Amino acid sequence: MNLNIAVIGDLRFASQFGKKGTESDMTLFNFRRGEDTLTFLHPTRFPDRLSSLLFILEQCDLAIINISRMDAQLGEIIVAMDAAGIRNGYIYLDHNLQREQIHPLLAGMSMEKFTFTETPPPDLKEQILSSPAPPPVDGPTLVPIDHHFTVRGIGPVILGIVRRGTVKRHQKLILHPSEREVIVRSIQTHDRDVTTAGFGERVGLALKGIESEDLDRGMVLAEVPSDIVSSDTLTLSVTPNRFWKVPLVTDMVVHASALMQMRPGRVSNVSLSGGPPGHPPGVLSAARSTGSPGTDPAPMALTLTLTLTFDRPFTHRTGGDIFLSYLEGGPLRVIGHGRVISGPSVPR
Repeated sequence: MNLNIAVIGDLRFASQFGKKGTESDMTLFNFRRGEDTLTFLHPTRFPDRLSSLLFILEQCDLAIINISRMDAQLGEIIVAMDAAGIRNGYIYLDHNLQREQIHPLLAGMSMEKFTFTETPPPDLKEQILSSPAPPPVDGPTLVPIDHHFTVRGIGPVILGIVRRGTVKRHQKLILHPSEREVIVRSIQTHDRDVTTAGFGERVGLALKGIESEDLDRGMVLAEVPSDIVSSDTLTLSVTPNRFWKVPLVTDMVVHASALMQMRPGRVSNVSLSGGPPGHPPGVLSAARSTGSPGTDPAPMALTLTLTLTFDRPFTHRTGGDIFLSYLEGGPLRVIGHGRVISGPSVPR
């Protein structure tokens, strides 16, 4: 079993789940027992950096949240979890908060089925390890890069989680968006040298055929053939969260997040379906809600189709999901998620 688990709350709370590893805008805590590994990811720079939260939610299998207060930050976390489709997890309550206070906030959201717990973190780890593992995602190898550095005598090393398939020593992979071929020189998982690493494992890959200065977070290693492409224009079918009220209009700049990238894109060609008769494209507030998580907005199935144009290629899966956010949106910055309808590959 190789699980990646978001731990949201105080960093000291997260530190109870494992041995500290990589530390940047997200902090990782690692736990290994036999062949089973758990990687706990903490969004250390959230709420200052929304990307810190979105990056870990995209990679995790389940989530653990320690709620110490009811505020706008909690509302944004709930909405982001919903956009990520995370339905399995655990909730700890602090500061005399009661479950009855939290339940209304979760109604109709993906966290609605989370388990409230007071189980100490060491015991919860055992509980997680004894639970059925999610099925692996098979297919061509896919490893988004979240960190990279140079090791003397070895060369460039990248860190990332195997999001699909298996990575093998001496395997040839394509680095997107540069589309350069690289070779996996060696593999480490949890400080062990291995010859293969499967779905869900956090890996360090020493690469041949590239220099460290040519690497960046958000680049993606993929096997050929693959559904990974890089586009400077994307058309998306977007489902805004039910609390989103800011109009999405032509020339607005929103941020797209996927595969460890967060990049601004300019909106064009907005169309809306599912709203009330005569409801104009881009104007959402009258159609959907008047509140925030915890209110009871009238349900309204709205779907937006919009095109985003980027100033440099955005790497994505064909038909894949992408977070959308508006960083000027006040206390709620997460718009929702979109699915790629089309995105021509950038010519090379």
